[in-house]
Amino acid sequence: MYIEPFAVEEWMNAYEGGAKYNIAETCAESMSVKELLALAGKDEGEFMREFLTHRDYDHISSGMLDERVAALAVKNKDAIFARNRGIVRENLAILDEWIKGERKFGYVKPSAGTTALVYYNYDIPSYRFARELYEREGVFVTPGDCFGEPKCFRIGYACNKNTLVAGLKGLSAYAETL
Repeated sequence: MYIEPFAVEEWMNAYEGGAKYNIAETCAESMSVKELLALAGKDEGEFMREFLTHRDYDHISSGMLDERVAALAVKNKDAIFARNRGIVRENLAILDEWIKGERKFGYVKPSAGTTALVYYNYDIPSYRFARELYEREGVFVTPGDCFGEPKCFRIGYACNKNTLVAGLKGLSAYAETL
C-alpha cells in the first residue's frame, strides 16, 4: 500500500474542524478528568482541595495537577484499557451491523485496532465521495486514495457511540443519492 506523503494530514487539516460527525478519528473517545476520578473511585472535591493547600515555589514541572491526574491514570490503566476496549468492541459491532445492512459497502472486519477500510461499489473517486459526504451530511471520513486504495474510505470506530451511529446514518443517506 502506498501512502501519498501528507495526503492524510492535508485532508484532515482541510475538513476535520468543521465536521458534524467525525468518524475518521483513530483514537479512543477522550475521557474527562471527572470520568477518570469516578473510574478511580476518587472524590472530586477532596482531590481538588489537595491543590488549594499546596504551594511549591522552587519546582519546575508540567504542574502538580497534571502530574497527579497522569499518576491517577497510570494507576488505573487496567480500568481505562477495559473502558476503551469496551467502546471499541461495542462500536465495531455497530459498524458490522451497518455493513451487513448496506449492499453497496463491504469490508474485512478488523480483528484488532480502531479503524477499518470500507469499500464501496459506486463509480466515484474516494476524494469526491468523502468531500460530498462531508458537504451534504457533515460526516467526515478519510478517502482511501490517501492510502493508494481507490473506492474506499477509512472509518474510525472508537469515537463516541452517538457520533458513530449518526455518521453511519449520514453515510446511508448520502449513498441513497448516488
